[in-house]
Amino acid sequence: MSAVEELTKAIELDSNFASAYYYRGCALNKGFASDGMDTITRDFEKCIALAPDSNFWEAYFYLASLVYEYYDDEKALAYYNKAIYSNPTNYILYCQRGYLRERMRNIDGAMDDYYKSISLNNKAYQALYNKYHLEETLGNLKEALITINQLLSFEKQDANIYFDKAFILCELGQKKNAQDAFEIYNRLKDPKIQRFELDENACKVK
Repeated sequence: MSAVEELTKAIELDSNFASAYYYRGCALNKGFASDGMDTITRDFEKCIALAPDSNFWEAYFYLASLVYEYYDDEKALAYYNKAIYSNPTNYILYCQRGYLRERMRNIDGAMDDYYKSISLNNKAYQALYNKYHLEETLGNLKEALITINQLLSFEKQDANIYFDKAFILCELGQKKNAQDAFEIYNRLKDPKIQRFELDENACKVK
């Protein structure tokens, strides 16, 4: 909050100081200002109004994240689009926009964003997981399994991914492979959590 005070003084001296608005918005966002999100949003909006063609892509990103929480999806999408235009190689931005597009029922757009995020970083965990979850929801189980295996290529100690893989394999009728995935999950998970195994005569969890 000391940073907020100093940045406010800078703005009082120069009301067109775009960087001061940006950094005050960041400081307020971290400090949970008592005057709420409206002030934070106004600071970021003022920053991009003063410097619309600058490198303040983070201001667009923060604005998108803030309005996303209030389900103003169209405005959030516009901010994500501007952030990506300013920083087109940032894989996180595509992942975030993909998740928003998924909520907006733009499934093709969401999948395109996940693919783009992964193309920029083949270890983009959240983009890969979102892509897997969307593929599984759409019933594209073979594609979902490929994505799960891609995740496991660098997240070999994540028990939850093996859990998801086991269920995908169950749905594909691959009981033996599903049981193997469950055994790895049981070995990696917290011992306080219930163990899982498959029914002897069917690909069902017991």
